[in-house]
Amino acid sequence: CNITTDHTELTCSTLPGAGGELRWSVVVDTQESESPSTNYGAPVISQISSDSATIAALSVYGGEELTIRGNNFGPSLAEATSLYGEEFYKMITYGQDGETYEAADC
Repeated sequence: CNITTDHTELTCSTLPGAGGELRWSVVVDTQESESPSTNYGAPVISQISSDSATIAALSVYGGEELTIRGNNFGPSLAEATSLYGEEFYKMITYGQDGETYEAADC
């Protein structure tokens, strides 16, 4: 962060990431600020496609590969693993209620 206006303004650049309720604090000579929070944008799915079949014709036995396109999915697997640990992408779910199955090997 850099002080952009004396006494009243800092400008900071965020890193790639995901999540909500991210806390900020500023410490000046041992006095700590209050902690407002910020959020990354919610994930948005714009398209689901498959090279092997139409989405409506996917096998009920599984094993087919899908491509999900959209925005705000967070960092790449390698970057997320280094930042957050291996559990980060276990939060991806799918199924009729959106919580039925845990995604693996994303």
